[in-house]
Amino acid sequence: MITTRVAGALLLLGAGSLTGCGVLDYGCSQRDRNFSVTLDDAAILTVHPAQAEEIGAGSGCDDDDGFAHASRDYRSPLSRDEIITFHREAAAADGWQWQGDGSPRAGDGLIVSAAATCLTKEIDGTTVYLSVWFPSDFNGLPGQQPEPEDVYGLTLTGSHDGGAWC
Repeated sequence: MITTRVAGALLLLGAGSLTGCGVLDYGCSQRDRNFSVTLDDAAILTVHPAQAEEIGAGSGCDDDDGFAHASRDYRSPLSRDEIITFHREAAAADGWQWQGDGSPRAGDGLIVSAAATCLTKEIDGTTVYLSVWFPSDFNGLPGQQPEPEDVYGLTLTGSHDGGAWC
């Protein structure tokens, strides 16, 4: 009985790996786990307007989507446009390429992206995405606590072995 179960499990793993959907495909590779440290050390995350104060930081690897990430959260009295302009100019001076501005919510309330603006740069041989985003963009969604209007975030995402985006 045990031999049958082991053989069945091996057969499922083998079949899954042939289709690219094996159990071992889930999550982040060790290479991307290590890459999150590289992203967390990126100088662009510490560049901010003089009026802004860092209030949070984090990094890791998103097992669901298989990408490394690092972020900083700031509180600032500046307007949304001033914050976006500052970070777009600072990023361009550091070699980042602007990819466009987004609206986090479509007209029907569907969240399509958290990025208010998106830039890219190659780091360690892979494309890294820098997004500037505002948690308060999601205020008013069912079941969500309102976020302060004066908080924004910078997030880097990238993957050697999976997909990443703004």
